[in-house]
Amino acid sequence: MEHSILSGDFVDLGKVTCRNETVPYYDHNVVDYWHLKRRFRAQDLNVNDWILKFELEEYGEPFVALFLNDVNFDEVQIQGSDDDVTWTCYDSGVIDVSLDKRVDRYKVYIPMTGFDCMFLRIFIPATASLVTDGFSGGWEVGSVVGLGSTFTVKKNAYTRTATKPYRDLSMPSGGNERVALGDELKWEGSFVVDLRAESDEDDYLDINLMENDQPMIFYENTGDTSKAYLCLRDTEFEANLLYRGAFRGNTIKMKELV
Repeated sequence: MEHSILSGDFVDLGKVTCRNETVPYYDHNVVDYWHLKRRFRAQDLNVNDWILKFELEEYGEPFVALFLNDVNFDEVQIQGSDDDVTWTCYDSGVIDVSLDKRVDRYKVYIPMTGFDCMFLRIFIPATASLVTDGFSGGWEVGSVVGLGSTFTVKKNAYTRTATKPYRDLSMPSGGNERVALGDELKWEGSFVVDLRAESDEDDYLDINLMENDQPMIFYENTGDTSKAYLCLRDTEFEANLLYRGAFRGNTIKMKELV
């Protein structure tokens, strides 16, 4: 089983600008990580053009990955510039964006090897298309997350599902009703840290160093770049020392922010 990638080290994306936007789907909504559906929406579906630009607050600091969450295009290009004029500092080339069927959203996790630029922009290449059933009035982006560092975890078992929130109501008549609390599927995942050598314990301590009241990224890292999630961690890592030289961990639970 591949080692999953985790991070709570979010890069400050700085000043956000766009080529155009639709009220109230403003460009700065993409860094509101608590409300995915507030989103950014452009006024058009132009290709071979940029839609969002970031003047990075932490220019010169590590920038190892970028996550685009809930978009309506099937290809994207990430470009970098040192002067906001010439966009040759970094070019990812055309990247495919695929559907995560678990939650019915298009997403992509992008390693940013070698990125060291003052400006970053999201560019829609000439070959990009609107995704099936996507909003057709303009390009959309739910959230944009830059990562300054990541770490990996070994896991013995990984459970994942997607749910829609609801509430069961008890009626005065004695009957019951179930009320939907939203239309969006929300990923939930957990992985088990089973029997490990005591010398491996340090590999898991980074889990607890992430603030559990702040968003994090969990990327399955199995070759499907859509299987990444902006989420919260619900449990701390615990190590149960079984005997000298070995421990058994616990189950780490996470829930997607939508």
